[in-house]
Amino acid sequence: MADILLIYPQPEETKDARFGFSLRLLYLSAILKAAGHSVRLNDYSVEAFDMTALAEQLVRTDVAVIEFDSFPLKRAQNLGSAEALTAFVKQSHPQVKVIAFGYDCALFPRKVESADFTFTGEPEAAITTVVAALLAGSAVPDTLPSLLDNLDCLPFPDREMLSPFVEHGGSLRRQPHLAKSTLIQTSRGCRNRCRFCQRKGWDSAYREHSVDYSAREFAHLQERGYVNVWVADDNFGFHLPRAKALLTRLADAGMTRGMKIALSSWVYIDEEFLRLAKAASVSLISFGIETACPEIQAFYDKKIDLEKTASLLHTADKLGIYTVGNFIIGAPMETEGTMAQTFDYIRKVPLDQVNIKILDYMAGSDLYASLSPDVTAGRRHLFASLEMGLNAFPLKDLKARSNRFQQEIRALNQSRLRQKIARFGLPYETAGTLT
Repeated sequence: MADILLIYPQPEETKDARFGFSLRLLYLSAILKAAGHSVRLNDYSVEAFDMTALAEQLVRTDVAVIEFDSFPLKRAQNLGSAEALTAFVKQSHPQVKVIAFGYDCALFPRKVESADFTFTGEPEAAITTVVAALLAGSAVPDTLPSLLDNLDCLPFPDREMLSPFVEHGGSLRRQPHLAKSTLIQTSRGCRNRCRFCQRKGWDSAYREHSVDYSAREFAHLQERGYVNVWVADDNFGFHLPRAKALLTRLADAGMTRGMKIALSSWVYIDEEFLRLAKAASVSLISFGIETACPEIQAFYDKKIDLEKTASLLHTADKLGIYTVGNFIIGAPMETEGTMAQTFDYIRKVPLDQVNIKILDYMAGSDLYASLSPDVTAGRRHLFASLEMGLNAFPLKDLKARSNRFQQEIRALNQSRLRQKIARFGLPYETAGTLT
């Protein structure tokens, strides 16, 4: 069987470190190993790129699989690094078959130059077929599935590929500082219609693992001593009955006892969901609220009951669940007044962390598609600003407003947050709490 090297190229920008790795590469590793292949992983988002060492590895490599990512994993593209790496592999070791895949390949379907094959959909269903065809020198079938119909057909991600350095939060900018940590995915996609969201560009359908599958994976994580678990779903609470059923199973069976679980959800949940989440060891929930202005909500195609959301945030706070509020400024109809309206709302609710982002027209989103090709030419995203003719505020001004308000809200919440930490502990366990 083949020797296969999986590669995550270095992101083009080094931003604030956050925990993360490519689940897709770990799924591919598990699938390829089950088919009898030997698999290695180079993740240049957490390890320094060493061309000499890579060249030595390529001598004994049959197939290199390179991920062309978009923004979600490391808050930066790795497109330039991925293209350069693909060219280097093919030029220096032409015997190596190169497979390209990733969100950028789905957003901009194409054959990547220097690659022998490019997946423009999900690679998991057909990776073994493509590898076999390339190694045999035969043609890859014309028709391959672009999306997995049944997520339960996947093996668990091959977390054995991760080093302790990665599992404890180490990165290019940071030493390990967390208790043993990992990611898990219980669903893919979201049927919400937010016009700024780029994820629909690569996940056009919502699919979920069964409650049984996800419960077994959480039990698998507990057996292996994972403490911090980040749920990598786009919207864990999207299918609320199923989310509640999974949380109930986890709590009743004690599968997540001792864990700290973080997840993202829209605000269309209820207090029962929050109570079940607390019982299942969910310690942090990230919400996309975006704006307190109804007109801007309509522009984003979001309809949020701000009073109900405030009530949910107060309930979460009383339960000891930490909450993150994600907001956007820079819509075309944004004014001093609409920003003040959003900022006033934030001051009145008990959010433990607030992120204020500048509206970003990202490839894959409806907003990006609404722009003239002359505007998007050569750009995979562009920030809304006066300079781009998309609102009345210079980009520098929007960034300054965001930074000032986030500093203000951190100072405003400091005392309350200290009391919450003293009562409930941090929303994640650090390495110092390991036993």
